[in-house]
Amino acid sequence: MVALLKEGHEGAFRVLVREYQERLFNIACGITSDREESLDIVQEVFLKVHRYINSTFDEKSKLYTWLYRITVNECLNWHKRWKRRFRQQHQPLEMDEGGYLSELGTDDFAPDTLYQE
Repeated sequence: MVALLKEGHEGAFRVLVREYQERLFNIACGITSDREESLDIVQEVFLKVHRYINSTFDEKSKLYTWLYRITVNECLNWHKRWKRRFRQQHQPLEMDEGGYLSELGTDDFAPDTLYQE
């Protein structure tokens, strides 16, 4: 199959996808716990296989080992992006000198003042 993939044989690529997509999806789901992201990851894995089979696949290795490694690496890349995005979304607000409460005039919110009104 590898020889046909390297020649760009379309039928071989379809067989590859049919044979390995479920296993790779299960690996991705096990790592990401996210169905939609796992689908995207597996799609990216097959794109990389198509793009790099001639340049990076070592004939001494088993095809599944290479697919597994690409899948795990894509999941790790996804996790790094997710952490970066999560950190950016949950950063504390920047406060200038005195903080945001000083701009609100905190005396107006003193419990004694509110109780008297």
